Amino acid sequence: MSKVNLMRCKSGILLAGIIFLTTLNSCLKEEIDDSGKDKQVAAVFRTTINDTGNKKTPATRASGNQWEAGDEIGVYALIQGATAGDYSIYNEKENIRYINNINGNLADFQAAGEEIIFPVSKENLKFIAYYPYTSTGTSGSTLQIDVTEQSNPSEIDVLYAQSTDYNCDNPEVSLTFHHILSHLVIEVATPETINLEGAQITIHNTVNKGTINLEDGTVTPDTESSLNSPIIPFTTFDQTENKITATAILLPGWDFSKAEIQINTADNNTYIWQSDEYLLQPNIIRTYQLNLTSASVELRAYGSTISDWGIDPTIISKDIQPVEKVGETDSAETGSRENPYTVSQVLAMDTQTEPIWIKGYIMGWVRPNMFDIQLLNQFDEIDETYSLENIVLAENPTATETSQMIAVEFNKETPNDPQTFLNLHDNFELIGREVKVYCTTGTKNQLLWGLNIIDYELV
Repeated sequence: MSKVNLMRCKSGILLAGIIFLTTLNSCLKEEIDDSGKDKQVAAVFRTTINDTGNKKTPATRASGNQWEAGDEIGVYALIQGATAGDYSIYNEKENIRYINNINGNLADFQAAGEEIIFPVSKENLKFIAYYPYTSTGTSGSTLQIDVTEQSNPSEIDVLYAQSTDYNCDNPEVSLTFHHILSHLVIEVATPETINLEGAQITIHNTVNKGTINLEDGTVTPDTESSLNSPIIPFTTFDQTENKITATAILLPGWDFSKAEIQINTADNNTYIWQSDEYLLQPNIIRTYQLNLTSASVELRAYGSTISDWGIDPTIISKDIQPVEKVGETDSAETGSRENPYTVSQVLAMDTQTEPIWIKGYIMGWVRPNMFDIQLLNQFDEIDETYSLENIVLAENPTATETSQMIAVEFNKETPNDPQTFLNLHDNFELIGREVKVYCTTGTKNQLLWGLNIIDYELV
């Protein structure tokens, strides 16, 4: 072989080698790049709302399990296994906005911006989500909530979900949302010719603001700053049945007996009612059914859980008189809850075998066997026996003449247990507090007593 041919052969081999190495490097780079892409696994959210199975409640999020296209949720990705109470956000994925694309029970949420990518280390993540999404109402693990505006209940019907054990090998996150606020339903009907069209219901003395701990979904009502804010519930009118239905989303965790329900009819009559003590519960519907007449309201109340809507067998019935109009005589019967007897009126009456309402100020207790009424102030010591058995009422809180007072004996079998809530042994702060009691009257040891107490109301 000539020297020239030998050089040409070497040059060809060198060129082929360069081409081969270049191609190999390109293939390896492409393989590496593709491998890197395969590791970019995004979280996929498949979500449902806990099915209530009830078709009779108002058509809002609080009664159904249907998602709508355009619904938005906020999603938090947390490092799973962090110490209890440690709010450990993964890769700054906090309150990420996801938007649903379809209607139905099962939603398909897509990230509005940058989606959540699982770590390549296959580390498990925990996901927390809430509905409806807000960009301004969150601070760390706290979500601010305000239920004052009720014109669109689904906008304040907060849903909450959390799910664990997801990674890049298991990226389809299943979220089952639950309602975490309370749902109030007030149904008003009438057996008479009262036209309920145009009637308005207002709820006074409500707790409208609070916070939600997104770590566990617990709700804390702000009872200090938002009490006394009125709520106008979402109301519909059924012309066929002449019935109005009002629904409201309320914060759980406060005593609903502090609220005042006011009903104004189109004929300018006003009805006011307060419930017995009831602590609003999360994820529960509480329903009150009222029958209006020209003189009273008959009320029945029951509660049910959102998961099965089973009716609470306890039925509470009350007769409520309309509020007296300015310039008119008192239409409420004397001895009713709205117009109770005073202490002096009861002392002037014969004993009553039928229960009546009596109002007075709590002044102390009595030793029945010693004919001794013990008046109390904040510096007195409490008797360990009789302070648990009765209270003494006076017409005004400054009274000192015991002959112008009456004692009221507790009935331990009363369902709402007035002994627990009114006895001075455990509730010394009630000294000087005005109260209404519903009971019969009789004499014991030459003293007039309220007996067989059935109900009570602190004024």
